[in-house]
Amino acid sequence: MLKSIARTENALAHILNAEGEKLQKAIELADNICDLLKVNQSVQQTVTKVTFLEQVLYAKLEALECCRFDCPTDNSEPES
Repeated sequence: MLKSIARTENALAHILNAEGEKLQKAIELADNICDLLKVNQSVQQTVTKVTFLEQVLYAKLEALECCRFDCPTDNSEPES
């Protein structure tokens, strides 16, 4: 489960990076404010969806924490 969360986080990071690149290109190429506003709205929708997915992933991580076994933190052998 932890690996699945990590892979999803990595994918979301790539999505956010692509959205940033989209904004940069739009700023570079836009002829008017309306074009920029359309791109901005698209990016905003994507960021909102990513935020919701982050909340789901956080809930999964919290569930894993609740189910975690208590393991000793040191490597010492138990006393007999």
